[in-house]
Amino acid sequence: MSETLTTGANREKDDTVLEVEGLRKAFGGLVATDDASFAVERGTITALIGPNGAGKSTIFNLVSGFYEPDAGTVRVNGTDVTGMEPHEVATEGLIRTFQTPRKLEGMTVREAMLVGPRNQPGESLVKLFTSPEEVREAEAHNLSEVERILEEFEIDHLATQPATQISGGQMKLVELARALEPDGVVADI
Repeated sequence: MSETLTTGANREKDDTVLEVEGLRKAFGGLVATDDASFAVERGTITALIGPNGAGKSTIFNLVSGFYEPDAGTVRVNGTDVTGMEPHEVATEGLIRTFQTPRKLEGMTVREAMLVGPRNQPGESLVKLFTSPEEVREAEAHNLSEVERILEEFEIDHLATQPATQISGGQMKLVELARALEPDGVVADI
């Protein structure tokens, strides 16, 4: 593995990267989360445990912007992200993956990774015709980043495999690698 992934977070910084205060969410008469509060410090691993129906998934959905809380706040790196859309929360530094990775039919692992960068110039029909060199440069940059990340995750040998024919664990690694992918050359969301 490359040094980038093995060195981890900057543990010399003693700060909170995720802070949840008084989070509440009800679905009709069912209160799924009531006054949930916790903090995640830089360089630590934090677990959320509980029985089925305890509200764990609801908390993840609230923190990552998939649900809007009825009360409470969520801060990522000091920024209040409460009520933001998932892509806006991601811009602030909180990336979410799902328990069951989605299979991308008809794509290789490399192609599935190339779906990750947002706002690629090649997604614009106008840019395809007016700025083909910009599109080529962006695609070359994104491909280079994908190859680097696949190598860091030690799954570069899977690059040409159909994304639907890899194991569940490998699929999860691909999803994590895609979540850590830079936004590509144009990262303005």
